[in-house]
Amino acid sequence: MAAVAFVVVVVSLAPLLVGALPGNVNEDNFKQFCKTTKGFKFRPKPVKLTDLIWVHPPKTGTSFGITLIKYACYKLPYDVYPHRTEKEAAMVEYKRKVLHEKTPTLFREFLSKHVNGRWNELCDKTMKFPLRGHDPVKWPTNVVMMARDPRRRHYSGWNVHGDKGTETHPAELEEYIKQYSGCQFFMLAGIECNNRFPSTLQNQSHALQSLMMMRFGNVTVENIAKWLRNTNVIPFVGVTDEWNTSICLFHAMYGGDINAHEMENVRNSTKDSNYTQAWRSISKDSDPYDWKFFKAVKTVMIERLVRYGIEVPKSLVFDN
Repeated sequence: MAAVAFVVVVVSLAPLLVGALPGNVNEDNFKQFCKTTKGFKFRPKPVKLTDLIWVHPPKTGTSFGITLIKYACYKLPYDVYPHRTEKEAAMVEYKRKVLHEKTPTLFREFLSKHVNGRWNELCDKTMKFPLRGHDPVKWPTNVVMMARDPRRRHYSGWNVHGDKGTETHPAELEEYIKQYSGCQFFMLAGIECNNRFPSTLQNQSHALQSLMMMRFGNVTVENIAKWLRNTNVIPFVGVTDEWNTSICLFHAMYGGDINAHEMENVRNSTKDSNYTQAWRSISKDSDPYDWKFFKAVKTVMIERLVRYGIEVPKSLVFDN
């Protein structure tokens, strides 16, 4: 069974503080990591995050937790962050747990080791981390998340996320995609996405279609993008495979210093030398809901990059 990563965080931040803390941007720090345009000078003032929920579809970037922890616990030493060694130690602990217990291993162990008992000293005292698991949200509000090209996400999940040939992990890639189609969209509709059983797929699919029709009327890229633009619903959405640019956008919108460790991959799962060729061979039509969702995410992200004066990567503009 694959490790269960901590993937949902509720964040509540205290009143605005001085310096490059939440709600402020230090331009020198920002430009060390981010490519800006002339529009950066005229960008909107960043705002402070409050009461947020991190939604993490499987294989879209556990590393985003580093950004959220360093954003909230801004007094942690620079080189203290959740990383591979922390992950390995957490996995030893996890394997002692009951099989079906949802344990936020990496981040739970990190917070226990480095922050426990010093919360008010290192972090904002109103900060909370009560949720765990690849949990969906029934009524999306104040969501931050990374989204991913469904072809990349499916191939990565099929290749490394669990034991192939089991009920929840078909041996054939095509069957795996059918079983986990719409995963990112499902999670924003309150429907379980991780370890999905074939026997539940039909009911979940009908529930999703009904909910999406009520929410959007016609489920189009344009209607989804309109929904994503509402920062009261989803204040931030980035793209996994445009990681550095996404982290830059997060800080441009919400402030806080960028820590170099935010650009690291703390859970690299690309183990296949044929990865690029393999995911490109997957049809975009194999997952219509998540493909529309991903295209809408890219549309909104490009708009925001332009608005905040951050260079738009060519790879974000074109469908590969």
